[in-house]
Amino acid sequence: MKPDHKKIKGLSPLWKKTSFVFVVLMTISILALLAVFLFTRGEAMEHFWFHSPIDTGMDFFHSIEYVRDRSPYEIFGTLYPPLANLFFLFIYAFIPESVAENWTYNFEESVNLRQTVYDPRTYQSCMMMFLIFVIFVTFMVAILVRRYFQKKGNPYAGACACCFVLSYGVLQALERGNIVILAAGFSLFFVSFYRSDNKVLKELALISLAFAAGLKVYPCLLGVLLLKEKDAPVIIRTIIYGIAAFVLPCFAFREGLGAIPMWLNILINHTNSLESPWLGIGISNAFADGAHLIDTFFGTGLANASFSIAGILVAVVFLIIALFLKKTWMSALAITFAMLFQDQGSYFLCMALVPLMLFLGEEKEFTRENIIPFVILMIIALPLPILYTYNVCNPRNTMIHIAMPVFLIWGLLYVVKNRKDSDIQ
Repeated sequence: MKPDHKKIKGLSPLWKKTSFVFVVLMTISILALLAVFLFTRGEAMEHFWFHSPIDTGMDFFHSIEYVRDRSPYEIFGTLYPPLANLFFLFIYAFIPESVAENWTYNFEESVNLRQTVYDPRTYQSCMMMFLIFVIFVTFMVAILVRRYFQKKGNPYAGACACCFVLSYGVLQALERGNIVILAAGFSLFFVSFYRSDNKVLKELALISLAFAAGLKVYPCLLGVLLLKEKDAPVIIRTIIYGIAAFVLPCFAFREGLGAIPMWLNILINHTNSLESPWLGIGISNAFADGAHLIDTFFGTGLANASFSIAGILVAVVFLIIALFLKKTWMSALAITFAMLFQDQGSYFLCMALVPLMLFLGEEKEFTRENIIPFVILMIIALPLPILYTYNVCNPRNTMIHIAMPVFLIWGLLYVVKNRKDSDIQ
């Protein structure tokens, strides 16, 4: 197969560079977004970030509250896995008891504390821990990306690192204070070093994957990259690390190992309780989005059906394709889409930093082969001022829903063509 040599004609040498074009597009997007915020006097922010302007960072602050009595599942029914709760238990240790004693033991009541004297964001200890978290994960992403590109000899390493921390998914994750950004950082470390000749770095990469999975579960699908390496000892060690990441944190809480079935039950009930399933960015949401469009025109009720099984089946297809795609970035992008088998918020899109980093590292110039995936990655990453109306429509989500089948078809055609070329040779 020789598509790598089919470069796009008619472009100046500089505009053929993938990293250069990425930096330019990111710069334009950021300036456009700031312009919209400026001319609307900030009113557009709640149509770009989370719809409630008084709720910023609450994924972080609520999670600290949930571990207060070390019974996050029994009392609060939190969605986070045990390792994530252990992280927030560590953060909780920095919060004075005089502050924590004012918190409630109910989610609804906790929400009602917003903008009162008991809002955790009004206390120095809570807010400073949040800021330290934001600074840490931002530097973590920037340093990993910059180092990766420097190693690849990319002249735009510093600019790319800045653009990564200003990408759409990262901005959304930071606004929510969602721990997915930390999982994305561990995932970036994993893909940067899982092939390293340095045994220590390689082992740390495997542990990082376990940490990422322990924080958000779905990064475990990046283990497909290890399956492609066909290194059984490495795969076995990673599985052991992953099990430890799920089991050991349970002993820090009152529920013990009983936390795992409780947590799984909470996840299942949450998935089946979505009121507007067409508004998320998951694969099942994409099916619901199409059904909702039909409902709008014909007055049917198709979007109210459950598309969970369909989402899982499509995710499996993405994973199978990932095993046969030739380049690492291709597999990573397919795996990222597979992670969307269930409903996800926009903050999940920071996980797309993984295939984006690999793409810009492996693809120096545009070719006929990589232009479509690049456009898809830009749809996901660019912080374009695409605004939405809460519970009514989200144009960006629809764009991502369209990008999913486009890449699925692209991947299938690539695998078939690659197999035919292999047979010919």
